[in-house]
Amino acid sequence: MTLSERERFIQHFSTISTMRLLIEKFAIEKGSSPSKFFSDKRPDMDSDLNAIRKTRCRRLTDEDIASLFDDLSEEALLGGSVLQEMLDE
Repeated sequence: MTLSERERFIQHFSTISTMRLLIEKFAIEKGSSPSKFFSDKRPDMDSDLNAIRKTRCRRLTDEDIASLFDDLSEEALLGGSVLQEMLDE
């Protein structure tokens, strides 16, 4: 079974977002700038989205991505308490 474009988008976006957060946290803990880990121009969410769309999810529309972000945001809010509970243990 293969992943749908929606599932591929979620996988790639989650990976990129997690990597970006970890790099920033590592850089701050080491007392350096996160920008040293990126090329000349630090990528932003729009460039990440464009890269994912161009390479892996060509058929997703702007509306599809907006809907995905709504769904992901809702899940993050609802699932946040579960994660917090795990961290508090």
